[in-house]
Amino acid sequence: NNTEDTLEKLGQAYRFVGSLVPSYYQDLLDIPKDQMRRLDSKRFPHDVSCFRTKKEVFGRSYTVLVTWNQGLFDAQRKTLEREVAKRSKKLAAEQAALARWHSGEIRTGRFPTSAAVERRVAKILRGQHMKDLFEFEIAPHPEHPKVPHLTWRLSGEAAARVEQRELGKTLLFTDHVAWSDEDIVAAYRGQHHVERAFHQMKDTHHVSFRPAHHWTDQKLRVHALSCVVALMLCSLLRRRLAQQDIAVSIDRMIDSLATIREIHVLCSSGRGRPRLQRTHSQLDPLAQKLYKALEFARHF
Repeated sequence: NNTEDTLEKLGQAYRFVGSLVPSYYQDLLDIPKDQMRRLDSKRFPHDVSCFRTKKEVFGRSYTVLVTWNQGLFDAQRKTLEREVAKRSKKLAAEQAALARWHSGEIRTGRFPTSAAVERRVAKILRGQHMKDLFEFEIAPHPEHPKVPHLTWRLSGEAAARVEQRELGKTLLFTDHVAWSDEDIVAAYRGQHHVERAFHQMKDTHHVSFRPAHHWTDQKLRVHALSCVVALMLCSLLRRRLAQQDIAVSIDRMIDSLATIREIHVLCSSGRGRPRLQRTHSQLDPLAQKLYKALEFARHF
């Protein structure tokens, strides 16, 4: 989590790239896309642009990048349109329920109050941007003053403002002053490797942390160290394969390596001691790639 104490301790041992909460930095959101530089298209085939500046964050000056990503923009716009459609449907249903009171279709029961209607509308408009995008008014009905009247509309101006200022944008900050914009963005995008490592340690079959089968602090620390070393070795092995264009997960890599078995064949002519011949089991296509990439042939 971004706090002044955390960043101070982190900066004493590591260099880092992190993200900022956009709503806390409205001035950075005001930077339009036409002031951003398109990043290297070879490293970022999809449209990714950024604006670089310096800003004081949590009491220290950092390099800050305002990035805009076409893929993120498209995904966020679809999400926003979907959420707007949901709220519009619920507001229309609330409006229709009040209309039944106005028309006399509903004559019995407790009259809806303005406060109750306002609470329901507020609940409907929970969620990011929804209160900004919808305008509503609750007033007494001219013909039925005991029952409130709800009017609402979607603000096109607010929708355009959200789209221009926020959609597709990510705010990054780092103490890597010498890094290029491309390196900073690539480093931040690499966080999924760290997340995958935590996910791997929750796996119940390969490189798993649990069950520990230990109870004392000392043995638990040794167990934790063994698990981290195992994860590191598997990750290094996976990296070595990736350098040879073999993209494979740790789970699949371990499963495939387990199928490579050493076989001892005793060859005898009937006289003297039999001759030992070492070979390996029949390999599937992935196992063959691993066998060649990791140079297992030298062991047989």
